[in-house]
Amino acid sequence: MQKGLEFAKDMSFLNLIAESDAFNVVLALNAHQQSPNYVGSIMRDLISFKGSFRSLNFVHVSVKPTKLLII
Repeated sequence: MQKGLEFAKDMSFLNLIAESDAFNVVLALNAHQQSPNYVGSIMRDLISFKGSFRSLNFVHVSVKPTKLLII
């Protein structure tokens, strides 16, 4: 997600929707909560991008489970 936000910033996009299948991460990003563990610095970096855009929304997207085909 960080690389995508960097690209959008470099391209001067103004309004952005960042999608992730990590529900807890999306909740934390929208609430501006920072994680105390090793991903805390990544979360801070992602939150800091909010000031680079007119609007930046983090949304959760569901991922369909992969079906296993047994022959």
